[in-house]
Amino acid sequence: MKEYANRLRELRENKGLTRQEAAAQSGISFGKLQHYEQGTTDLSTEALVKLADFYGVSADLRSEEHTSE
Repeated sequence: MKEYANRLRELRENKGLTRQEAAAQSGISFGKLQHYEQGTTDLSTEALVKLADFYGVSADLRSEEHTSE
């Protein structure tokens, strides 16, 4: 699984959103978001920026524990 897949799911769940809600609010299609969270599709730069902005995190999508190391 891609490194970012679990982090994307974690960020979405922390906001209390379903995939459908996150997709609608972030501008990423439901299908793409599902594939990103499952790690079956590579995350494009455009999607990375959109999702990082939407979740309010840096574009590297690392968890908070990793950013302080």
